[in-house]
Amino acid sequence: PEKPEPQEPPGSALRESKEPPEKPEAPVERA
Repeated sequence: PEKPEPQEPPGSALRESKEPPEKPEAPVERA
């Protein structure tokens, strides 16, 4: 919303950037 990512979809790319590749199925947002 505030900073729209043109090449990074809100959820997919952003998720991998915030959380480690150790748990790609468990996003820290829902932890």
